[in-house]
Amino acid sequence: LVALTVTACGHARVPPQTGAEVELLRLQISKVRHAIAETRETIALSQGAPYLPELYLRLAELMSEEAKYHYRVAREREQSTSETMHVPQVVLLKEHAIGVYEMILQRFPDAALGDQVLFNIGHEHRELGNFDRMREALERLVRTHRESPLRAEALLVLGDYHFDRSE
Repeated sequence: LVALTVTACGHARVPPQTGAEVELLRLQISKVRHAIAETRETIALSQGAPYLPELYLRLAELMSEEAKYHYRVAREREQSTSETMHVPQVVLLKEHAIGVYEMILQRFPDAALGDQVLFNIGHEHRELGNFDRMREALERLVRTHRESPLRAEALLVLGDYHFDRSE
């Protein structure tokens, strides 16, 4: 009986540590979804508050964080080492995050966090493989936020982009 149990476990499709990792990631997804719901409730109660742009920024960042966990779950399940997996849930969440970031720029053009929003838009587009849109966002950051601490990092990302294209 013991030999049969060991043999059956030896042919499991997902190694035990991978299953445990997936469960931890699912727990993280659950926590982030709860934080998203709480943030949305707080936004609904905070219309007109001076900190509203920061709440929207946090909402978009949480969506991006959830996307990261979904991507890691997919990699664990597929046991993939590829960096270019297509996971629809990830794309959807990242596109929603970009939409929130763009809304911040439109509704709160004078908010002090414009550089962070543009940097995050560029980052999301980079991860989605939308390099032209990434470049647009980062070039806008560099052009309009000359004193931003994120300007140097944006220039570095743009430099890497042009280097990879042999430009």
